[in-house]
Amino acid sequence: MHRLPWSRRQRNNPGVPNLTLVDGRLTKSDDTVLKNIVDGFQSEGSLMAMPPKGGNPDLTEQDIADVLAYMRKEYNIAPNTEE
Repeated sequence: MHRLPWSRRQRNNPGVPNLTLVDGRLTKSDDTVLKNIVDGFQSEGSLMAMPPKGGNPDLTEQDIADVLAYMRKEYNIAPNTEE
């Protein structure tokens, strides 16, 4: 799979958050990120909210935890433990 730099992908998909920022969403604790994925989340100032489970009610908590682990590994971002 060919990967575009994040900034270019973001330009092509307005509303997609930049997960690679030093203080981005992936720096939040696992509990916070998992809660936001399971319950849905709308960033301040965002026109659209992410629906619960990204709109896929069939996702299990294990599926979501696996995706979070993959994203942390892919972007080399550890959770902030001082939330």
